[in-house]
Formats: sequence, C-alpha cells, structure tokens
Amino acid sequence: MAGIAGALAFDPVWNVARFVYYSLLSLQHRGQEEACLYVADGEKIEWVCGKGFVDEVLPPATNLAGWAAIGGVWSEHPGYRAYSEEPAEAAVVLDGRLFNATPYDVAKKLSELKASGYEGEDLLKELVKDLKGAFSMLALTASGELLAYRSPPGLRPLQLGGLGFDMVTFASESCAFDVIGADLKKDLDPGTGFYASQLYFNEVSVKPSEKVVCAFEYIYNARPDSVIDGVEVYEVRERIGKRLAQLYPRDVDVVVGVPETAIPFAIGYSKEAKKDYRLGFIATGRKARTAIKPDLSERLIGVQLKLNPIRSTFRKKRALIIDDSVVRGLTLKTVIQTLKSKVGAVSVDVLIGSPKIISHCPYGVEVPPADQLIAAKMDNEKIAEYIGAKSIEWLPPEELEKLIPIKACMGCFTGRYPLREERS
Repeated sequence: MAGIAGALAFDPVWNVARFVYYSLLSLQHRGQEEACLYVADGEKIEWVCGKGFVDEVLPPATNLAGWAAIGGVWSEHPGYRAYSEEPAEAAVVLDGRLFNATPYDVAKKLSELKASGYEGEDLLKELVKDLKGAFSMLALTASGELLAYRSPPGLRPLQLGGLGFDMVTFASESCAFDVIGADLKKDLDPGTGFYASQLYFNEVSVKPSEKVVCAFEYIYNARPDSVIDGVEVYEVRERIGKRLAQLYPRDVDVVVGVPETAIPFAIGYSKEAKKDYRLGFIATGRKARTAIKPDLSERLIGVQLKLNPIRSTFRKKRALIIDDSVVRGLTLKTVIQTLKSKVGAVSVDVLIGSPKIISHCPYGVEVPPADQLIAAKMDNEKIAEYIGAKSIEWLPPEELEKLIPIKACMGCFTGRYPLREERS
C-alpha cells in the first residue's frame, strides 16, 4: 500500500515542495516505512528519500526550490528510486503494482523518451502504453513536467485537485487536498491521465475502461474524511456498522470500535442497535498501523502502543468489539486477553466490518500468504476460541457489495480478480 501526491505551479515563483510535503503528511496512514519527495526546477530534479515517517525524513525537502514536485509514502520498499544519472532526468512514484516493469524502469524510459523528443500527450501515451498492472502513478521530468496516470480498471485511487488558478495537484485521497487548501476536482478515470507543464495542461485518454475500485479502500486503506470516486468513506463505514447490527444483534452493555478505522463501524452499530457506544482505547505516541508492520515483534509492540484500554469502558461489562478486518488474529487475541485478564470485562463478542480475508492481493495491498490468514484455515468457532471471544462474525461478501455504491474488487475475500494477471 502507498500514498502518492504531486503539485505543479503555473508560475515559476512558486516553490511547491512544501505543498507536497503536507499532502504526504495527510497520507501517512497509507505507508509508514518509506517516504520520498522529488522536486524539479526546470533544469534538474533534486530529492530526499529515506526510511521512516514523513516528518522524520522529508523536512529538508521543503527547502528545495522548484515549481513541480511529486512524492510518496510506502509500507514496503517499492524500488522507487529516481533514474540514476546525477542529476536525475526523471522520477516516478507509484501506488499499486506493475506486473512487467519496476518504477525504476518507468523513470528510465521517461528519461529516454524525453531525449528522443517526445512531448505533451504523446509523452504520457508512449510512457504507459506497454505497462501492465494495477497502479496509479505520478512522474516528473527535470524540465518541470508532471504526468499522472491511473491504470485500468482503477483499483488504485488517484485524484485531481487545484489551488485556485495557480496550481494543479494530484493525490491518492481527497484529504491531501484539504490540508493544503486545494479543491478536489475529479477522480481520474481508469486508463486516463493528465499531462501538465507551465504552458499546457490536458487530460489524456490512453486505455479507458470500466471502473472497478478496491473494496479495501472503503474498509481500511483510506482516511474516513476522504471522498474516493465520489463515495464518502465515512458514510460507507457507518452503513456497514448499521448492517452488522441488523445481521448480528448482540446482548451487550457497550459497543467499541478498534481505532482508528473501525470507529465508524461501531458508531453505526450503536445507532442501529440502540446500544451504548464508548471510546475504548487510547494510542500511545504516534498512531501506527500494526497491520502493515513488516515483522511480528513490531506488530506485537504496535498493538500494545495502539490499543491501551480505557478501564471504565470495559470493567464488569459485556463488550462488543468491532474491527475492520482480521488477518492473522494477533491484534484481537492480544486485546481480548488484556480486556478479560487485566481490565475485568465479563465477555467479549467480536464483529468484523468486512468479509473473511481468504486470498492474496496482487494489486499492492499487503496481504500475507494464505497459510497465515486465520479465516482461510479455521471456522468461526475455532477462531473465537483462539482469540478468546464469546463469538465472532464477519460481514458477508454479498452485503459488502451492496454497501459500496460502485463496482468493487473483492479478490481478497473471494479469490476472484478483475485482471487476468491476478496470479502473477
């Protein structure tokens, strides 16, 4: 999983690095292992890249001068370095997965196309025409051109924004526009892109296709204050919570959502079931996403930091915990043990605001191998016993399809994928 952002100002007096920096801060939830920011001033590309959070790695980049910039955050190393000449002639950042190339290959090709005289729309079309995969991409040239592209069928989000008449912006989510005062203009259609320079800005149709979004954007990936493909993420999550209440009524004293993603699920359940909703957990320090941590020890420590229980919420109460998904079951097992042994919860029921994850994702969302997916190996009763819950239930796939108002990929829940290269 990744988050990408870019900006181009139509007047060279602007230095846009700071705008992209703050956009990436707002996308930090999409990747917490790597961060990178590239800036072009018309003659060269300079960059800052490194392991860690945006505010740890990228502050020096805000001092780089240039009217065009792109950047990204990643939860795993994507091979995203710029074309290796010094100074670089082209750079690429990508969310998703390429099946037949790397971001480095794309940056190198962009540099070669520029040297061969390609410009404008032809430059973008030639760059992406042979690429296969499910990805959204931003590319930058040393001369200060910005290229944006969302591959068919649109599994990875990419949006166009604007800051008055001064600047064009791109980002994975609308929250990245909100923090810099830009306006969301549109979601890029699958198979289309944009070419932007200080003299020219136009939409480019390359391989138009029917749109199929990633269901996980609305369950877990995106911030709840974002709007993606015209759909408000928070509204989907609250509707999921209400549907869980209709499907799985529980005789409990309190409803709690696992922060941050599942809180809207719990609010929706509480409204529909007329049960008491309470804040259940407080995070210590920086808010980290444990599901995208690369190793077991980091995930275990992350759970303890992320989910310190509020004792009065659970003590002597029958609690319903709602989470967005279950991968290995580690988070829920650790939390329920703490609630029952240290806090004094009477019982804990669990509901999940998504279907069972039973298969991999070939499109850039980190899903472990099938032998690590608890729902692919155990039935509900055994999973409940393993995590220490009274019961556990998931939202059925057909219900999720109804609750997301546009066509969505459900591959990790069903094993059926929208692209032929899904098993690559």
